[in-house]
Amino acid sequence: MIRNLVRVAVLVSMVTAMPAPVPAAVPANAAAPRGSDDAPWRREREERTVQRLREDLRTLIAAADQEIADLDRRIDAVLPLESPRRERGLRDLRERYRDYRERLALIDTEVESDLAAPPDPHHPASLADERYGEALRVVREFSKALGAAVKSLNRDLQSLVRLLDRKQFLADQLDSLQERLDRIEERLQGGGKGDDFRKRDELRVKVRHLQDELRSLADVDEDLPKHFALLIEEGKLEMEWLAVAAERFEELRKNGFPVAAGEAPAAVAARYRDEIRFCEAESRRLERLRDDLGNRRERLSAAGTLRDLDRSRDFDDLYDRFADRYEREAARLRLRAGDYEAEQTGFSSRGR
Repeated sequence: MIRNLVRVAVLVSMVTAMPAPVPAAVPANAAAPRGSDDAPWRREREERTVQRLREDLRTLIAAADQEIADLDRRIDAVLPLESPRRERGLRDLRERYRDYRERLALIDTEVESDLAAPPDPHHPASLADERYGEALRVVREFSKALGAAVKSLNRDLQSLVRLLDRKQFLADQLDSLQERLDRIEERLQGGGKGDDFRKRDELRVKVRHLQDELRSLADVDEDLPKHFALLIEEGKLEMEWLAVAAERFEELRKNGFPVAAGEAPAAVAARYRDEIRFCEAESRRLERLRDDLGNRRERLSAAGTLRDLDRSRDFDDLYDRFADRYEREAARLRLRAGDYEAEQTGFSSRGR
């Protein structure tokens, strides 16, 4: 009896120690089986993705608020006797910024509601997908509107420059004719010649014509070109900023979603590497844009046309604002790259 019990115990221990049968070799990058415990981790990744969208949205909203505040200041500084075109241009731009800002704030509110809602097991990526798509559309539409405004301002500027050139030409012509007329009248006071009377009358007619045309150009504001040039430069800088934001939204829309159930670990790791490289590249791009502002300053001070326009501090303030914006955003993206690296390490430690 004892011998039989021992034999049974040995057989049981041998069966317990045997490894489970493996039906076939599994590739190293094979997907995790469906029904595993991925759901909590995928939900966490989704929430982080949406939280990053909120950070991006609030960064854009803060930048828009800064531009709106600056436009408010410049509108308040317009003097009553200045050209109404100056204030109208500033107000139009401010309205564009306000509309853009309101649309971003609406998406931010929707994102906040998304985060508070219970997870949707049927659409695990719906939060990030839909909201990033909305943000991308708003940014692109605002950039397109700014591009159209810049083109219109350029046309206005060129037209204004032609009028001012004409005004200067007429003033120079009038001075020259007036000098000739004064000399002829001096000769006529001393007797003169018969031909001098004819020349005097002809010059008087020309002088009156020039004076009439100059009076028609009297309301042309000689400070307006600087105003238009500033708005054009501001629009171009904002479009560069929006291009960076649009590329980031497009990238995150493509790679920043939570992993699907059963997605291969190698594919998830590749996503993280792509996001890290993208953040680092965008950070370097913003730093180059910041450095380029120094070149813009130099070109501005060296260009005779803008120097002749008596450049104000508004250009320096504009470049300072965007340099600070680029620098802070570059630093934020470097931190995000570090966050992705930490997530990647945590993902790898899960033994996937």
